[in-house]
Amino acid sequence: HGFYGLMEMLRDWMKTLPLNGEKADVGLNSAPNTGEVRVGLIQFSGKNKSGSSAGRADAKSTPPGTGTGGRLSGDFDELSTDVDWHEANYYGRGTMIQLGLQ
Repeated sequence: HGFYGLMEMLRDWMKTLPLNGEKADVGLNSAPNTGEVRVGLIQFSGKNKSGSSAGRADAKSTPPGTGTGGRLSGDFDELSTDVDWHEANYYGRGTMIQLGLQ
């Protein structure tokens, strides 16, 4: 399935990044201008068709207490947990890139 391949490519890509090692709960980057980075993962889907969010794209990130909790992180283990969560919580339909992943 293309989505899982894409997520594993993201995990491999993050291994090559100069992550700054800071956990998500640090908040603001404590060591700016080092050339190191933090990453965040968000999964988008197509537009909602009803309710108060009708017409807007839906998005989800990891919930609080899981991996980064939907925040930026420079810690590979937190980010890897996010990848696992997104793989287990794939929208499965209506995603913006759905047709390209089939």
